[in-house]
Amino acid sequence: NLETGQRERLLPDFRMAHYSVSLDGNRVVFVRQNDAGHSPVWLATLDGSSAPRRLASMNAVMSFFGAGGDVFFVGWEGGTTFLYRIKEDGSGLQKVVSDSVKVLYDVSPDGKWLAAWVGRSVVVYPAGGGAPTLICSACAMRAPPDQPALVTWSRDGKFVYLHETGLRQTYAVSLRPGQVLPPLPASGILSPAAAAAWPGAKLIPQPRAFGGANPAVYAFARVTTHRNIYRIPVP
Repeated sequence: NLETGQRERLLPDFRMAHYSVSLDGNRVVFVRQNDAGHSPVWLATLDGSSAPRRLASMNAVMSFFGAGGDVFFVGWEGGTTFLYRIKEDGSGLQKVVSDSVKVLYDVSPDGKWLAAWVGRSVVVYPAGGGAPTLICSACAMRAPPDQPALVTWSRDGKFVYLHETGLRQTYAVSLRPGQVLPPLPASGILSPAAAAAWPGAKLIPQPRAFGGANPAVYAFARVTTHRNIYRIPVP
């Protein structure tokens, strides 16, 4: 609670490798880690109105809500990861694209677009099928825990955030109604830092910034290091 500072563990029986909260703030979909080394996808309500339940049994990496009761997740199949879709009731499991997908960075607020790491590229797939849009061809990576994903959207869909992991810089790009990305060349851009040259793009002043409702609202990690000198007896 931001007003009182009170904290409450909502799902104390679960260790999560990744989670995503629904737009209405009432549900969470997450990848559970258990002692047996399995990591299936689960769904839970945040008010405890119903018991958490497993959606998919295959080992997964990350999961997000889509639209119309869909959940998207990256799961393992035969030693390779693919992008899957499943209904919130656990039915309708299907592979979204035939390409191997290493990371699902984000799902657009309307649930129609999927930003992903494929090969060495960052692309955006239409959730309903079709050719992807290339953002950059050799810049894909998984960000460290203290940095945001390479591509995320504000919850109202008015901004897309591109994060340059090496520079630890986040760029906010405003979108017109109906846009999911700004106009991009067919060959993509060199890296997310190229967004700095786009009209209306803004660099968030703090490094490792996670974008919020607009470029003025963001979170960032402040890292400190504590060192000491130790004596070790030598025989």
